[in-house]
Amino acid sequence: MKTGFRNKGKVLARFDKVPLVYRNAARTQGTIEVEKIVSTMKRFAPEDHGVLKSTIKFDERHRADKLLWVIKAGGPATTKVVRKSAKGNAPEFDYAVGVEHGTTENPAQPYFYPAYRLHKKKAKRRIKAAARKALREV
Repeated sequence: MKTGFRNKGKVLARFDKVPLVYRNAARTQGTIEVEKIVSTMKRFAPEDHGVLKSTIKFDERHRADKLLWVIKAGGPATTKVVRKSAKGNAPEFDYAVGVEHGTTENPAQPYFYPAYRLHKKKAKRRIKAAARKALREV
């Protein structure tokens, strides 16, 4: 008696496509969702803080086992010297953090985490749905 099944080559070829199709669908939908989060963060950011809105960006990081997007706000454009130091080691402060969490002189004006929390659940759900849809089409 012969064991196995017919069309083994076709079935295995379809199985080989699954991870690639799944990852590509998740990556595409994930990028769309992250762009929505970034645009909401820019809308939530206060107008009176100069270049803060233009520093809100995202990067896609590649890992062997994960899709990862990193959203950042601030950086060199929003970093200011706090005070002059005689030793030459003047401390710097990124005012993007100060705007989000507040300082002793200014109240918090959150823009980063509220936008993230607003979109997080829907984004996860949409990424999973796009990946499932791509799997059905294989």
